[in-house]
Amino acid sequence: MKVTLFDLFGQHIEKELSKTDKDNTFIIISCARVGHYEGVPHLSNYPSTRIFINPDHYSVTELKLSWGKKKTAELPSTVVTVTKPTTEAETIKFLTVKEIKALNAYFKKVGAYCQVIAKRFSDQNNWYFQKCTGCDLELENVGGKFVCSQKNSCGRTIPYPDKRFRLCIFYSDDTGSLAIVFPDDEISRIIDKAVIDLQTDCADI
Repeated sequence: MKVTLFDLFGQHIEKELSKTDKDNTFIIISCARVGHYEGVPHLSNYPSTRIFINPDHYSVTELKLSWGKKKTAELPSTVVTVTKPTTEAETIKFLTVKEIKALNAYFKKVGAYCQVIAKRFSDQNNWYFQKCTGCDLELENVGGKFVCSQKNSCGRTIPYPDKRFRLCIFYSDDTGSLAIVFPDDEISRIIDKAVIDLQTDCADI
């Protein structure tokens, strides 16, 4: 699929790509705008778009492994290759809760992995929030109206805002405890439903 990036955003990505190996580059694009140009689907950026180049992420590891298997399958039958692909478990280092709490600004990876036990859900906040359809920020309820009033927001009043998951769960291991906030994309991936789907299911009960 073709991707068109506009203005300073496109210039920034072009600069970052010039620093990488163009023959072995993996890119994750999130929150992109899907459109059609002359009948061909393509992606373009808008304010909430984020691009990650060669991120240290499990999905990229899976992609590399699947691509390697595809290349191996395309080799002639007379060629025999003996390789041991690196599995996801072998490439991931699991941290303890204590080690995660001690991480500082010098930790350059986009995420950390740990094995913990879920103790309880936080019942102090709602399990979803109202999101601005323009700038992707959380809306505030002002006099019964949803207003995008945060710093650097678009300032609009949204009559029918989007709803996004935000669930806080308390976890622990032998070294300590911490709260983890699951964002919308992770919860939607796990349960394969959006907020509106759950509300519709509950309404039908």
